[in-house]
Amino acid sequence: PSHSGGNRGCTLGTLGGQNYGGGRASVRWTPSDKLEVNIIADLVNDDSESPAQTLLGTSAAATATYFGITGQTYDNRFVPPNPYITYETFDNTDMSPAQFLTPTALSGTSMTGPWSSPPVNHLTEWGIAGIIDYQISDNLSVKNIVSHRELDNEFSTTSDGSPLALETGWNHPYGESLQEEFRVNATVMDGRLDLTTGVFYFTQDNVDTARIDLGYVPAPFAFDFITDQIYKSDSLGVYGHGVFHVNDRMNITVGLRYSDEKKYQELYRKDPVTGGSSGSTIPSFAACTAMNPDGLCGANTFKDNRVDYRASIDYRWNDDLMTYFTYSTGFKSGGVSPRFFFLNQIGPYGVETLDAFDMGFKSDLFDKRMRLNASGFYNIYKDQQVGQFVCPDLTPSAPCLRDSNLLDSDIWGAEAEATYIPTDALLIDASLSWIQMHFTRIDPTAAAASFQRNASVPEQTPEWKINIGAQYEFSLGSLGTLTPRVDVSYEGEKNGYNATSAIGYDQTQPLPVKAYTLVNARVTWRSADEDWEAAFSLTNATDKAYFYNIFDISGAGAWASGNIAPPREWSLTLRRNF
Repeated sequence: PSHSGGNRGCTLGTLGGQNYGGGRASVRWTPSDKLEVNIIADLVNDDSESPAQTLLGTSAAATATYFGITGQTYDNRFVPPNPYITYETFDNTDMSPAQFLTPTALSGTSMTGPWSSPPVNHLTEWGIAGIIDYQISDNLSVKNIVSHRELDNEFSTTSDGSPLALETGWNHPYGESLQEEFRVNATVMDGRLDLTTGVFYFTQDNVDTARIDLGYVPAPFAFDFITDQIYKSDSLGVYGHGVFHVNDRMNITVGLRYSDEKKYQELYRKDPVTGGSSGSTIPSFAACTAMNPDGLCGANTFKDNRVDYRASIDYRWNDDLMTYFTYSTGFKSGGVSPRFFFLNQIGPYGVETLDAFDMGFKSDLFDKRMRLNASGFYNIYKDQQVGQFVCPDLTPSAPCLRDSNLLDSDIWGAEAEATYIPTDALLIDASLSWIQMHFTRIDPTAAAASFQRNASVPEQTPEWKINIGAQYEFSLGSLGTLTPRVDVSYEGEKNGYNATSAIGYDQTQPLPVKAYTLVNARVTWRSADEDWEAAFSLTNATDKAYFYNIFDISGAGAWASGNIAPPREWSLTLRRNF
């Protein structure tokens, strides 16, 4: 942020503000009763600020290690008096003039001179899609979908919450994608079997230009560079899906998909002093520049193909109750680790796989005034992708940010949702979810130093989530209706990834995101003809201070910071229906 005049005192700017707009347009053409063509275009322009983040604490190791040229120690003096304040400046000026362009390796200082990263999160995204539906006969139809999308995003990253520039980043990802799907739908066996088969293709070209300055990286490495990371990927899928209606009450569903993926990456590390026109002079990237003066550290390709399937059975016991059971497989694509401190950290990581079991019921009760749905699931993950902070199989083992397949886990839980309309004016809805996780395999290289995983609690996921809401519609006669509504939501405590903290109340665990309860309220007026609608809303009505997430690396000798959620906010909305 920039320094401002007036009576704002020490205020340099704000974080967390949102300012965005968008539009969507569609054209439908039906030249015959068998052919329909739709063209849809959309645009999003987001000029928001960087997320609101605040420092929660520093470790003793950070106090002893990180210091500025001015002699300012990085410690808890930078923890603000309330979480809606931060001393982050998004500036890197923590050095003497003689060091502005001197390639030194002092810990906590930049090698290349002062610079700023504006606290913004700007996104421009647009797309256009064409959809053609053709009904060949009563039992056979085809659909073709083609879409093109482009995006341009600029945002800052920082988490140390101080003016000492221990972490400063500017990111500019941009790119485009093309997607096409051709689908055939058929009904055979006198309507007892519904079939769908198709081909899906997706390709994208993206570039991520960034300036990364990690002042916390200790000597002799010093870490300030520009990167142009080029990503290209192609994905081809062929699938088939069938639903067999055994009788009026039972259906059996099976599906099969073949996927073929290819990814190509070019990873660069460039020198900020030359504006990125030459390779980085950082010692750990010296081998890149020696091989390629433009700073190309690696050009890597990842390829994989696999087959996934799905099977499901559902049975309708009567008009008000249906039960089902589903088994399916899936995967998360692999790739090449894009974040590295040394060349030997560039390497491929494989596919993460999933076997999922799901069973539940859907019901209508009390003369269809209540809808109650519930399900339970059990998921088996293999070769989960993990970002390593310490790599004990490499030299040096740290710092490291390599992606690897290091974990297997079982995740199980249940969820339910209900809507109840006891009278025509009163509506009550509620939902509940419960989840548990257990690691069945932890690779020894994932258990290094302070990043030992805890094998008995979910990570970054609350065990319980509960929501309940109610509204009542009051009639105002010819003036319309007035509907007040209140929603209460609870989210349980979330645990972090690393298993130790230098500042947490339980230092065998990471600093958690504490549980919180929110209350939102809304009053809506609608005209008698429902052409006009006005609403007054309160979010976080009790002004609860809570965090979206916490980034705790204090156990590794650094700090913990958190993304604070907005305080109480109100809004007025006016809508005209045509």
